[in-house]
Amino acid sequence: MSMTDRIARLRALLSQKIVDAVLITKEENLHYFSGFRGDSTVLIVTHDRLVLVTDSRYTEQAAVQAPDYEIVEQKDGLYRKAAEIAADCGVLALGFEGGALVYDAYEKLKELLGEISFDTSLTLDRLRQVKDADEIALI
Repeated sequence: MSMTDRIARLRALLSQKIVDAVLITKEENLHYFSGFRGDSTVLIVTHDRLVLVTDSRYTEQAAVQAPDYEIVEQKDGLYRKAAEIAADCGVLALGFEGGALVYDAYEKLKELLGEISFDTSLTLDRLRQVKDADEIALI
């Protein structure tokens, strides 16, 4: 399954759950949906934008590993920058990985997001269950 197919399936889930975007924080899902292998990173996937937010240590690596994504360097906090991007994208409802986001981070994000709804937990692991030929070969 190509990265394009993975993103299409993710975007279909956004439509199904009636959210404008999803904030991806779980390391396995970050890699699966972007190709990026690093930490201190979040993805924001909307119906028409792919944004990878990270710090200065990873911007060059992210540009190589996640070429489909707009790479945004954060300097004042990962979640602060994610909230700014969500607002800039016109997001009204932002989904998140409830099983991966710790409560303190959820509370901080909810505060930073202001009027943006942040109440929809998504399970993205299910999208990784169907393996393509390349993934099966790696197994």
